[in-house]
This record gives sequence, structure tokens and C-alpha cells, in this order.
Amino acid sequence: MKPKITFIINPKAGTQRKTKIEELIGRHADKQKIEIQLLHTQAPGHATDLARASAQTSDLVVAVGGDGTVNEVAAGLLKGPCPMGILPLGSGNGLARHLRIPMGMENAIGLLSNYEIQRIDTLLLNDRLSLNVSGIGFDAHVGHLFAHSPKRGLAAYTRITAREFNRYETQKYRLRFNNQDIDVEAFAISFANSSQFGNNARIAPSASLQDGLIDMAILSKFPLVAAPILAAKLFTDSISTSRYMKIYQTSSVIVSSQDGEALLAHVDGEPARFEDGLQVSIAPLSLNLAIPKGGQRI
Repeated sequence: MKPKITFIINPKAGTQRKTKIEELIGRHADKQKIEIQLLHTQAPGHATDLARASAQTSDLVVAVGGDGTVNEVAAGLLKGPCPMGILPLGSGNGLARHLRIPMGMENAIGLLSNYEIQRIDTLLLNDRLSLNVSGIGFDAHVGHLFAHSPKRGLAAYTRITAREFNRYETQKYRLRFNNQDIDVEAFAISFANSSQFGNNARIAPSASLQDGLIDMAILSKFPLVAAPILAAKLFTDSISTSRYMKIYQTSSVIVSSQDGEALLAHVDGEPARFEDGLQVSIAPLSLNLAIPKGGQRI
């Protein structure tokens, strides 16, 4: 029997028109080698239910969307034998870019008939799953605003970021990790499983999906004149060399706000709010992931 691949499609992901996604999958999937099934999400959380049910009858379940869709599909496959594939269709596609999955839909579909399975780590923020990069501080503030923006894509995100930069006040946090407590005043704190937010902006250039560690990137407040240099470092794998950045590796961290307020966060780019503090922990090698063969970064 031919292996069965189920595609779970988020029709609202990213900036591209989705009217031809089914046509592209049908045209570029090798039907001589695989059987395909196409499913569409209808509401937040639906992808998790579809993935959990599809895992019972499929050899591979593919998330077709952005990092939010990937997160939801992974939640339905976590710790099970069925692997997850990714067709990147979002605004940033951070995990797909880390794995060097082609951004061109035709190429990405074609590679699904020639993949290998790797086990990867996942993160938990309290009880929320994270595969890629999550965080608190300015990124979360912008993420909440971006989630309610009528426009998507990097340009819209950049406009919101520029507008909010001078308005945002740094926050004070207490962090408990690696048998120590530290107090920090941070512009943003990222908890990275993979290396980048998306669009090749790498907040944790050395992050690995298989090392059992969280890369915690703490960015201090910086002057506006330093912003172009920091942006350049994000896109050249050198953010860790900035005087405003410190990166720690840990298997878990407990975060609390020094003023006792709830923590505004994003989880793989999706807005979240944690009322009573936050514990970030890692689940080593807890998800089977299908990636194109050929030396992709893990």
C-alpha cells in the first residue's frame, strides 16, 4: 500500500492567496508514491483535533500554514509515532526556515516524497506547547497588536514595531534557572527552541532542536540609534555579540514579574497571557518531524 499523507490546511495563514493550494498539492505531490488527503481548519484549535484523528490513519500529517498552524498540528501528534511535515504558508515561517524547508510551495511539496524523520525537542510554557520561539516583553506586546491588525506580513509587523518602540517601557523580571535567581530589567526575553522568529531573523543563532536545552535570550533596553545595528545582527547570525544581549542555556526557567502583574507573552507568535507567573520547560525529543533529506539544520 502507498503511504498516506494528510494535509491540514489553514486557509487564513500568511499573506498569500490560498485558492490554489489544493491544486498545487494535487499537481506536485507524487501520486505514484503517496495517497493524499486534504483537510481544512475551521477555528482556533481545530488543527489539533484534525491532527490527532489523522494520526490514526496516516503515515504523515502535514501542517500547511504558519508557525501557529504548525504548533496546533504538533499538539495533536506530540509523543505519538506519527510524524509531522511542514508546508510553510505563514508570515514568518520560523521553524520551516530553521529547517531549511523551501519557501516555494512547489519545491516543498515535491520533497515530501523524499523525507527523513528526526525527533525534536518541544517546549512547554506552563501548559502551552511551543515548537519555535516564544517570549515576553516587547515582542509579546507587538505580537498582541499584530494579532489584531487587519494587515499581515513583515511590512505590517515592522510598522507596528517602529511605532511602539518609543512607547514601550522595559519590564522587571525575576528568573530562576540553573540553580540561581537573577533580577533583570529587560526589553524582551525569548525562549528559543529553534534559532529564529521567522523571515531569517535569528534571535538564538546556536539553538538546536535536539540538545535538550532552551536558549534564553535576554535583550536589554537599547537606544534608538542602536536599532539598525541590532537588526543587522539579527539577520547575520551575530545577535549574541551585542552588548545588549545575553543568551543562557537551561532545561527550565521560572519567570515572575517583579511588580506582580500578569505576564503578556507570545507562544510561537500567538498572543498569550500568564496570570500567575510562567514556567518554561523542555520535553526532549518529544515530536517526530519529517524533513527533506540532505543535511538540514536541526
